Amino acid sequence: MKKAEKSYLKYQDLQQFKYARDANLLAKEMGDSKRISQSYLNMAQALSNLGLTKECLLFLNRAASSNYAKKDLLFQCRIMEIKSEIYSQQGLFKQGLKELLKASKSLEKQKDTASREKLGKIYGHIGNQYYHLENINDALKYYKESKQLLSAFNVNEKTKYLAIYYRCYSSIYMRKGNYDSAYYFSKKSFDINSKINQLTFLDYANLGDVHAFQKKYKPSIDNYKKSISAIKKDSMNPAIATILYKKYFY
Repeated sequence: MKKAEKSYLKYQDLQQFKYARDANLLAKEMGDSKRISQSYLNMAQALSNLGLTKECLLFLNRAASSNYAKKDLLFQCRIMEIKSEIYSQQGLFKQGLKELLKASKSLEKQKDTASREKLGKIYGHIGNQYYHLENINDALKYYKESKQLLSAFNVNEKTKYLAIYYRCYSSIYMRKGNYDSAYYFSKKSFDINSKINQLTFLDYANLGDVHAFQKKYKPSIDNYKKSISAIKKDSMNPAIATILYKKYFY
């Protein structure tokens, strides 16, 4: 299961699915209902990122119908996050937003660390939905809420989420035509991921976009080339890379 989750963080969706499938078979042999549910969720997440909606919903429904899911609030929220991603892939951002607002409402009164961290991530996803709905003010509002909550966590995985939302800030300022601020947040995101050794093709692509808008074409092309190299290095399907690029920027 840990291998599946690591693959998710590296955008290696096929690997995530394979590891989760193996974990599912092992969990069934052991009769471990918790791990069975978690493996279904991991498979659904991977299939969602691969754009395989029907297959994703199949495993998501299996995860949601388990007794474990009914007792674990954070698990329920993760299911709602994936449902939101499915809606977003189809351009149904209002429906995606509805799922996330429902999840955030269920967490807002929780005081434990795990719930506060999850709420911070969901606020960031809500910001993404508002961004795609071109409601920039509400997008910024939720990005700031997300940053405030996630700043309390300094472990690498949590820090990575801050980097993601800094990239989102950058995209908003590009849309506003404020390219200096766009570069500031893009570079901030890049530096975070560089420091924790988790740079991806998205970091280079974002810098490439900013430089292009600034009409600094040489550094823009250099970063696009590095982005392509990162895709090849991770053996990523270009179609999946395109889905992720649109998810975070456009």
